[in-house]
Amino acid sequence: MKTKHLTPVRTAGRIASAHCVGWLTALLLSLGFAARAQLVIDDFSTGHFEKQYGSEVLVQTGDPAHLFGGQRQVAVYDPANPILPRSSIELAPGSGKLAYERNRAGSLSLGYGYFAGNLVNADLQGPGYDRFEIVVTDAPGPFILAVYVRDNSFWSRSASTVISGDGPGRYSVPFSSFSDPAFEWDKFGGFRLSLNISDPPWNGPGLYGFGGIYAVPEPRHGALVLAAFALSGALWRRLRR
Repeated sequence: MKTKHLTPVRTAGRIASAHCVGWLTALLLSLGFAARAQLVIDDFSTGHFEKQYGSEVLVQTGDPAHLFGGQRQVAVYDPANPILPRSSIELAPGSGKLAYERNRAGSLSLGYGYFAGNLVNADLQGPGYDRFEIVVTDAPGPFILAVYVRDNSFWSRSASTVISGDGPGRYSVPFSSFSDPAFEWDKFGGFRLSLNISDPPWNGPGLYGFGGIYAVPEPRHGALVLAAFALSGALWRRLRR
């Protein structure tokens, strides 16, 4: 069997090529993970709110990294009738839960930015965001959520859409589903999520929980990560020949 000896020039070339593969893989991975980065509207790690029944509006403050604009407005409308079964609303760190025993007039609204009386401006278009994702950790059955947004353009546009779901899950809300196609996502200023608790057969009695609200880019950006690994493997196989 003949022993294959590498010349210094060829060895140096392979070392340089290996470095190039490493740098290229790192670049594609960084682009892929950066493209998949998400903007946190609320991860429910901030603040605490608890209400047994009755109506109330309050604004909570927290770290802007976990709460869009650093503020959250909680608006609850729940008739204070001690004879009827009482609703229980709790926004504890790590969760946002609403529980009630029967259909009755009432609503829970979570507002951020403009809807919390807070002037905030964010560019959701430049980073490639094209949808919101809402994590529902608890739901007793079919439900409908209303989502409202507001921009900081000259026209101060508002737009809305509706999410229909069934049980827990991660629900996607494309920007294209909102009512105003002229909404300026590069001047995003506010987000509001509303749940009405008197629309049977939707939003039936039980426990609802929210685990996070995010703005995210289109899913295909994650393909950059897969492309990085595929290209890296192909080049390494070529270098070993």
